[in-house]
Amino acid sequence: MNALIETVLIAQLAATSMMAGVIWIVQLLVYPSFADVAATVDRREWQQFHARHSRRISFVVGPAMIVEAICALWLLIALPASIPAALIASGAGLVAINWATTILVSSRHHARLSSEAEMSCIGQLIAVNWLRTAAWSARFALAVVMCLVA
Repeated sequence: MNALIETVLIAQLAATSMMAGVIWIVQLLVYPSFADVAATVDRREWQQFHARHSRRISFVVGPAMIVEAICALWLLIALPASIPAALIASGAGLVAINWATTILVSSRHHARLSSEAEMSCIGQLIAVNWLRTAAWSARFALAVVMCLVA
């Protein structure tokens, strides 16, 4: 296997596995705990809590999401012969789903939650996050398969 392809696949696998782990922790622990925190703090404390969460999680997910997107784009452009095009296209599609859901849906919920802890908004955030959880889980499986077939 070409050294560049190998490097891209390893970087993709690392970033995607990180994001798959993070999204499951967010889905099962972080977002549900939002409701617990919201029930015990006043509005000002909630705003501080949510701002801290948003700032800190960005440092965790931002670099991994960027690396994952760059790798998916590179694979789409390069189309290495050793990897079926359907795997590459599916992987890139899942990256697009995750970015679109994050930017267009989840960020709106977080914008609403930045000023007030609305229980219905927290519930909606948890519900829509299942899409990202499924997409990153599938993306992880595809990244593993790409490494195995290349």
